[in-house]
Amino acid sequence: FSHNANVDIAYRLAALYVEEMANVRPSKQYRYLTKAKELLEFCLAEHEDPEYMNLLAYVLLERDDLLEAEVMYHRCLSIEPTIDKGYYNLARLYLQMEKFPDAEKASKAAIELEPNNDDNYNQLGLIFHRQGQADQALAAINKAIELKR
Repeated sequence: FSHNANVDIAYRLAALYVEEMANVRPSKQYRYLTKAKELLEFCLAEHEDPEYMNLLAYVLLERDDLLEAEVMYHRCLSIEPTIDKGYYNLARLYLQMEKFPDAEKASKAAIELEPNNDDNYNQLGLIFHRQGQADQALAAINKAIELKR
């Protein structure tokens, strides 16, 4: 195997751990996330790829390593601002941290990149709801429903 093949295999294996996490009992999920984290850190040590950063940030978010996840999302988005689900997951992270203005800003960035993605509007609605902004929450949720049709 070439060096690049090893990195590719490690990335695919990390992605598989993340994908399969939903299919294992909770006691095993953290181990899957830990394995994925180790593999992605290996990948990043070899190559600063925003795909690796994005998946690692997601893994960190799922592990509740929120500050590390925030740093990794910012690093990823500074290199590749249009990366799939980057701003969506950053908004998820900020919502979990109760940083509502940051969550709203990230969610709006996700909508700007993918205006026809109903998940982005659902999340924005949730962010508004958590801030007690019922009218804006309802408008965002209605937009998500409209897009879903």
